[in-house]
Amino acid sequence: MYKLILITLFLAGTLAGQTLSVASPGNILQVTFTLEDGAPSYQVLRFGREVIRPSRLGFMLKQAPHFDRGFSLVSSDKKSVDETWIQPWGEKKDIRNHYRELRVDLAGSGKPARKMTLVFRVFDDGVGFRYEIPEQPGL
Repeated sequence: MYKLILITLFLAGTLAGQTLSVASPGNILQVTFTLEDGAPSYQVLRFGREVIRPSRLGFMLKQAPHFDRGFSLVSSDKKSVDETWIQPWGEKKDIRNHYRELRVDLAGSGKPARKMTLVFRVFDDGVGFRYEIPEQPGL
């Protein structure tokens, strides 16, 4: 009976969604990344209130398998950036580039195995994300 409980708890932990979060430097905005049943999604909160509902991430390709499910989390990394750059024109010369970043590396389980990195940048006044898809067979 004890082994059955342990196996059930283990499976529940592996089948449950994996969640990663990153907040803006002033904790105004927060991005939450979730990998639920191999499907990546994100959500945005402002002062703890939802401003973007959980939204799926990925691509629906016409002549190749969809690039939106069947992923597992390989690794993740967070970093903070606070730097200033100079623009050649405009009202302000010095521009502060202050954000926190979350990088999420994903790998597909199919053949060929797909790889994708999602990069989220969270500023106090906005959120951005991009897909980084390395060259790979079938794409």
